[in-house]
Amino acid sequence: MLFTAANVPWPVSFVSTNSIAALKALVMSGDGVSISSSRLMKLEIAAGYLAAIPLSKPRFPREITLRTRRSIDPTPLLRRFLETLRSVAAEMRLDR
Repeated sequence: MLFTAANVPWPVSFVSTNSIAALKALVMSGDGVSISSSRLMKLEIAAGYLAAIPLSKPRFPREITLRTRRSIDPTPLLRRFLETLRSVAAEMRLDR
C-alpha cells in the first residue's frame, strides 16, 4: 500500500512474510530493508543489529472490519470495546 500511495513501483525483488522472526533474519543477514513497526524490532535496534528510519508519512489508512452476531445482545465488555474502537477511529479521522 505504501508503494501504491506514493506512486512508486514495487521493488523488482521482494519477500512477503508474516513471520517476524523470518523478517528480522532476512534483513539482518542481507542487504534488504523492511517496512515494519520499530516496536517489533526494538531489541535488535537497541543491540545495533538494525537501524530504524522513520517514514515521512508514518500513518496510512487501514480498513478494519468488525462483525457481531445479530441474535445476541452485546455484553458490557463488548459494548465498552465498541465504544472505545469507535472513539479511537473518530480521533484518527480528525488527525488526518
